[in-house]
Amino acid sequence: MTGSQGVLARGRGNPLHSIEADVSARMLHVVFPHLEKGSSDYKRKVDVMKTLRIRGRRYQALTRYFGEGILALLPWSGQLGQADIGLSENELSRLPDNLFSKLLDILKETQGRTLKSFSQEAWSIVSQMISCPVDQCPRFPLENVRSSEILEHPKNSPGLLRMLIGPDSLPLSGLPCAATQY
Repeated sequence: MTGSQGVLARGRGNPLHSIEADVSARMLHVVFPHLEKGSSDYKRKVDVMKTLRIRGRRYQALTRYFGEGILALLPWSGQLGQADIGLSENELSRLPDNLFSKLLDILKETQGRTLKSFSQEAWSIVSQMISCPVDQCPRFPLENVRSSEILEHPKNSPGLLRMLIGPDSLPLSGLPCAATQY
């Protein structure tokens, strides 16, 4: 028996959890082929692999609903001197699937259109930064804004969006070395 057949044949525990554990173990073997199974380092790295997979699924769900740029808009711990702004990566990973799903539903219902707009503009900037040679990349409007000015605007405000795209509201796709839209 190989693959998921072997896992399902065990007959103990939740088959989905067993398959998840098997996938994490296989990924770990590819990345660290000489790691001794059962060692404390192995167990720690399996846990890290599981956490990374959960995080990846969560980020994928966010991008599916709001677009790739949403990842650039996620607050990180200590951003702008505020430790309590949003969820940390670890908190996001530890949130049970049903609560994460409810969180997504609430965000879609209450802020969906706005988050998509912000995400689209953020992705325009990020995609240009990725595809543009450093010496040809334009200075983005947001680079000229002090963090204190950003904090003066309420979340999801039109003023905040203007800071992202610039006062003239020119589409970022018109800037030099504009990246192709995906």
